Amino acid sequence: MNVEIKAPKVSIVLPTYNRAGLISRAVKSILEQTYSDFELIVIDDCSTDATAPIISGFNDPRIKYIFLSKHNGAAFARNEGLKIAFGEFIAFADSDDVWLKEKLEKQVKVLKNAPDDLGVVYSAVWKVQSKRKVFFPDRSLGLKRSGDIYKNLLFGNFLTIHVLLRSTCLRRLGMFDEKLPCLQDWELWLRLAKKYKVFYINQPLVLVYRTPDAISEKSNDFNEALERIIKKFSKEFLLYPKLLAKYYYILGRGFYKNNNKAKSRKYLEMALDLSPFDLKYMFYVWLIGFVNKR
Repeated sequence: MNVEIKAPKVSIVLPTYNRAGLISRAVKSILEQTYSDFELIVIDDCSTDATAPIISGFNDPRIKYIFLSKHNGAAFARNEGLKIAFGEFIAFADSDDVWLKEKLEKQVKVLKNAPDDLGVVYSAVWKVQSKRKVFFPDRSLGLKRSGDIYKNLLFGNFLTIHVLLRSTCLRRLGMFDEKLPCLQDWELWLRLAKKYKVFYINQPLVLVYRTPDAISEKSNDFNEALERIIKKFSKEFLLYPKLLAKYYYILGRGFYKNNNKAKSRKYLEMALDLSPFDLKYMFYVWLIGFVNKR
């Protein structure tokens, strides 16, 4: 007799790498969600610590643990999880963050009752560092948070990784860009927001803990990722010259700090070309020229 196995409504993909001291907290917060129709796919990106026995200790049939034999980074790990995800909806988690108990229930309620052109649901979060909690995204910015948010996302990422989205969106648009050393989530949200509407829940549903070894803190990786994203969405960024000048300025400063004077001058001059009366850009173009003459 054939037994039909019912696919879970939600597939949660959680990559991890050497987070044995933190992952138990993250997994526990997911398993304690008020919404329970999910599978939790833990992708271990070749950890060398005690991650495996910690995960097996939960003894929950909803958990799928996959160990990768080579360390390839979070984007690769998330994509490996997506390849085996069966859920109609996809959620992402981080191994050092904590979901509040109604996080998944509130997001699923929105998405399952929404029209097909609404592809992504996200919420506010508490960003936690040194016991200090900060509401994110910043209310004072006054940007449009729901609906067609593509233009606003070009000005910077105000979503975290803790979204819920339709699996059909990823089948149509593709997964995370593994060539990006960081900012992979921002790049994917840009692609999604270009085609689908987004819904924002104005309530913190996740505790996002900032750790000092986060990949986004590495300036070389940030410069490389921002360069690639600007090239990918160049047509859109060119519509906003002052914004593009700002990103060129950020790259110029970043490459200057990394002692790449040639690239630094290139991007600072590009920023000045787009915004010729900005004193910051003028100063740093002069500074690079002065340093190179010494």
